Amino acid sequence: MSLRKAFKRLLGLLLGFFPTRAPIGIKEFNDFCDQIFYLYDIPDNQTYRVAIATTIMHNSDLKNYRRSMYWYYKSMRFAQGKEVAYQIIADDRDARNKVDREAKQAAYDAKMAAIMEAESKPAVTVPTLVSLAENQG
Repeated sequence: MSLRKAFKRLLGLLLGFFPTRAPIGIKEFNDFCDQIFYLYDIPDNQTYRVAIATTIMHNSDLKNYRRSMYWYYKSMRFAQGKEVAYQIIADDRDARNKVDREAKQAAYDAKMAAIMEAESKPAVTVPTLVSLAENQG
């Protein structure tokens, strides 16, 4: 990186701490996102643009309408952390549910196997008992 680019980025980082007006219009929004991506080394993809747009939408307080680029960056990073935490919780919940489902299925299978085994044994009927008594007596 040349000295001029390094100085320009450093100046941009410093200016990023000062509040700026929220972007109005697609071109302004894209420029705003590009600048945040460049200054804070964030990959330029649609997910991060949506995160910035969502942050702007939730910034409905008129007295706080002007936010710094650094604030948007920190808000986006916080949202990313929340997404990761939610995914970890969801994965854990799914794993526990899977274990519970498997345990319930195993108990059900064992119960059904016992019922099927009981049904497969020949039933002892009253005439059979009577005929056994006659044969022994």
